[in-house]
Amino acid sequence: MRRMVAAIALLLMSMMSVAHAQEAGDPEGHWTMTSRGQVLMRIDVTRDSTAEGGWHVVWTRPAQFLLNRESTVLTKAEGGSVTQVAKSAESGETGLHILFLSPRSTRTEAMDFTIQTDGSATLGWTDTPGPTLIFQRSDRPAPLATLDPESSYPIDIPGAADPVRITGGDIAAPSHPAASEGGR
Repeated sequence: MRRMVAAIALLLMSMMSVAHAQEAGDPEGHWTMTSRGQVLMRIDVTRDSTAEGGWHVVWTRPAQFLLNRESTVLTKAEGGSVTQVAKSAESGETGLHILFLSPRSTRTEAMDFTIQTDGSATLGWTDTPGPTLIFQRSDRPAPLATLDPESSYPIDIPGAADPVRITGGDIAAPSHPAASEGGR
């Protein structure tokens, strides 16, 4: 009888572990990139059978910004906020492949939203090398903070003892004129 109870308990724990892993790997929800708890950017992901690729993705961020080479400090946040709605978003093995329309042109930006094993997510440009943005799951669609273009905002890193990771990296210049739209 004890063995049977132990086997059932082990089975239940295993099932709960799998369910938790599936939930942690599910991109649906609200995701924020923060600095000392202030929301710098937000991505909202919902399943939508009417959307191209089956997902509706909205990215709210500063209109212009720069990141250092390590993507650990955001600076030069200007122009208020911009909301980009994905043209399409398709499921992949580790997250979503997203096409955003550029807010100031007709070109698209291909990005990968990847769920990490620690439950955070990264957003990176698919076609060009550039920064990888780090997001944490949020229980609500938190508003963006009002940012000072003259201030530096160290990005909170999930799971770190001190959630703020500060490096001595220089500020990276945009790789081409349109890159400042996305902050690269």
